[in-house]
Amino acid sequence: MNTQQLDYLQAMGIQSWQLKKAPSALKLMVIGTSPDDKTPAGQLLYKMLQVLEIDNLCITSVHVALGQQISSAMPQVLLAMGNAAAQYLLNSPSSLDLFRDKVHEYGATHIPLIITYDPDHLLQHPIDKRKAFQDLQLTLRTLQAL
Repeated sequence: MNTQQLDYLQAMGIQSWQLKKAPSALKLMVIGTSPDDKTPAGQLLYKMLQVLEIDNLCITSVHVALGQQISSAMPQVLLAMGNAAAQYLLNSPSSLDLFRDKVHEYGATHIPLIITYDPDHLLQHPIDKRKAFQDLQLTLRTLQAL
Protein backbone atom coordinates (compact mmCIF):
# COMPACT_ATOMS: atom_id res chain seq x y z
CA MET A 1 0.00 0.00 0.00
CA ASN A 2 1.51 3.34 -0.98
CA THR A 3 1.64 6.55 1.09
CA GLN A 4 -1.21 8.17 -0.82
CA GLN A 5 -3.51 5.21 -0.13
CA LEU A 6 -2.56 5.21 3.56
CA ASP A 7 -3.23 8.96 3.78
CA TYR A 8 -6.62 8.47 2.12
CA LEU A 9 -7.62 5.74 4.57
CA GLN A 10 -6.45 7.84 7.50
CA ALA A 11 -8.43 10.87 6.25
CA MET A 12 -11.54 8.66 6.18
CA GLY A 13 -10.91 7.63 9.78
CA ILE A 14 -9.84 4.10 8.84
CA GLN A 15 -6.84 2.83 10.72
CA SER A 16 -4.47 0.93 8.51
CA TRP A 17 -2.11 -1.52 10.10
CA GLN A 18 0.76 -2.88 8.08
CA LEU A 19 3.03 -5.62 9.21
CA LYS A 20 6.57 -4.48 8.47
CA LYS A 21 8.10 -7.87 9.18
CA ALA A 22 6.08 -10.94 9.96
CA PRO A 23 6.69 -12.02 13.52
CA SER A 24 7.83 -15.58 13.85
CA ALA A 25 4.96 -17.97 14.32
CA LEU A 26 2.13 -15.47 14.77
CA LYS A 27 -0.37 -17.59 16.61
CA LEU A 28 -3.55 -15.56 16.34
CA MET A 29 -4.84 -12.65 14.29
CA VAL A 30 -8.00 -11.09 15.70
CA ILE A 31 -10.04 -9.25 13.09
CA GLY A 32 -12.84 -6.85 13.95
CA THR A 33 -13.32 -3.46 15.47
CA SER A 34 -10.41 -2.29 17.59
CA PRO A 35 -12.01 -0.40 20.45
CA ASP A 36 -10.00 1.92 22.66
CA ASP A 37 -8.82 -0.03 25.70
CA LYS A 38 -10.33 2.63 27.99
CA THR A 39 -13.86 1.95 26.74
CA PRO A 40 -16.03 -0.86 28.11
CA ALA A 41 -15.77 -2.66 24.73
CA GLY A 42 -11.98 -2.36 24.77
CA GLN A 43 -11.78 -3.67 28.32
CA LEU A 44 -14.01 -6.60 27.42
CA LEU A 45 -11.89 -7.41 24.36
CA TYR A 46 -8.76 -7.36 26.52
CA LYS A 47 -10.38 -9.74 29.05
CA MET A 48 -11.54 -12.06 26.26
CA LEU A 49 -8.04 -12.27 24.82
CA GLN A 50 -6.52 -12.83 28.28
CA VAL A 51 -8.59 -16.01 28.55
CA LEU A 52 -6.65 -17.41 25.58
CA GLU A 53 -3.27 -16.80 27.28
CA ILE A 54 -1.60 -16.24 23.91
CA ASP A 55 1.52 -14.13 23.83
CA ASN A 56 1.90 -13.77 20.07
CA LEU A 57 -1.22 -12.20 18.58
CA CYS A 58 -2.25 -9.11 16.70
CA ILE A 59 -5.51 -7.21 16.39
CA THR A 60 -6.60 -5.55 13.16
CA SER A 61 -9.76 -4.34 11.50
CA VAL A 62 -11.41 -5.03 8.16
CA HIS A 63 -9.70 -2.83 5.57
CA VAL A 64 -8.79 -2.91 1.89
CA ALA A 65 -5.40 -4.54 2.45
CA LEU A 66 -6.58 -7.17 4.94
CA GLY A 67 -6.02 -10.10 2.58
CA GLN A 68 -2.47 -8.92 1.96
CA GLN A 69 -1.93 -8.44 5.68
CA ILE A 70 -3.10 -11.99 6.43
CA SER A 71 -0.88 -13.39 3.67
CA SER A 72 2.13 -11.49 5.03
CA ALA A 73 1.56 -12.43 8.65
CA MET A 74 0.45 -16.04 8.05
CA PRO A 75 -1.14 -16.48 11.47
CA GLN A 76 -1.85 -19.99 12.67
CA VAL A 77 -5.50 -19.09 13.38
CA LEU A 78 -7.84 -16.22 12.53
CA LEU A 79 -10.52 -15.05 14.97
CA ALA A 80 -13.18 -12.86 13.36
CA MET A 81 -15.17 -10.76 15.80
CA GLY A 82 -18.49 -9.44 14.55
CA ASN A 83 -20.66 -9.61 11.45
CA ALA A 84 -18.54 -7.36 9.24
CA ALA A 85 -15.37 -9.39 9.80
CA ALA A 86 -17.19 -12.72 9.40
CA GLN A 87 -18.95 -11.70 6.21
CA TYR A 88 -15.76 -10.25 4.71
CA LEU A 89 -13.55 -13.24 5.50
CA LEU A 90 -16.12 -15.83 4.44
CA ASN A 91 -17.34 -13.77 1.51
CA SER A 92 -20.93 -14.37 2.54
CA PRO A 93 -23.77 -12.07 3.60
CA SER A 94 -25.16 -14.61 6.07
CA SER A 95 -25.67 -13.89 9.75
CA LEU A 96 -22.88 -14.41 12.26
CA ASP A 97 -24.99 -16.96 14.13
CA LEU A 98 -24.77 -19.31 11.12
CA PHE A 99 -20.96 -19.07 11.09
CA ARG A 100 -20.04 -19.51 14.73
CA ASP A 101 -19.39 -22.72 16.68
CA LYS A 102 -17.30 -24.29 13.89
CA VAL A 103 -13.88 -23.97 12.31
CA HIS A 104 -13.86 -22.54 8.79
CA GLU A 105 -10.91 -22.17 6.42
CA TYR A 106 -9.81 -18.80 5.10
CA GLY A 107 -9.19 -18.61 1.36
CA ALA A 108 -6.53 -20.53 -0.51
CA THR A 109 -4.26 -20.50 2.53
CA HIS A 110 -6.74 -22.67 4.47
CA ILE A 111 -5.94 -20.87 7.73
CA PRO A 112 -8.39 -22.00 10.41
CA LEU A 113 -10.99 -19.28 10.94
CA ILE A 114 -13.29 -18.99 13.94
CA ILE A 115 -16.18 -16.55 14.16
CA THR A 116 -17.51 -14.93 17.32
CA TYR A 117 -19.32 -11.86 18.57
CA ASP A 118 -17.62 -8.50 18.86
CA PRO A 119 -17.35 -6.84 22.30
CA ASP A 120 -19.93 -4.13 21.48
CA HIS A 121 -22.51 -6.81 20.69
CA LEU A 122 -21.73 -8.63 23.92
CA LEU A 123 -22.19 -5.46 25.96
CA GLN A 124 -25.60 -4.95 24.38
CA HIS A 125 -26.56 -8.65 24.53
CA PRO A 126 -24.89 -10.18 27.62
CA ILE A 127 -26.79 -13.44 27.04
CA ASP A 128 -24.36 -14.15 24.16
CA LYS A 129 -21.26 -14.00 26.39
CA ARG A 130 -21.52 -17.74 27.02
CA LYS A 131 -21.50 -18.43 23.28
CA ALA A 132 -18.50 -16.12 22.85
CA PHE A 133 -16.66 -18.00 25.60
CA GLN A 134 -17.38 -21.27 23.77
CA ASP A 135 -15.93 -19.71 20.61
CA LEU A 136 -12.79 -18.70 22.53
CA GLN A 137 -12.47 -22.27 23.82
CA LEU A 138 -12.78 -23.51 20.22
CA THR A 139 -10.04 -21.06 19.22
CA LEU A 140 -7.77 -22.38 21.96
CA ARG A 141 -8.45 -26.02 21.03
CA THR A 142 -7.73 -25.23 17.38
CA LEU A 143 -4.41 -23.60 18.26
CA GLN A 144 -3.44 -26.51 20.51
CA ALA A 145 -4.20 -29.00 17.73
CA LEU A 146 -1.74 -27.34 15.33
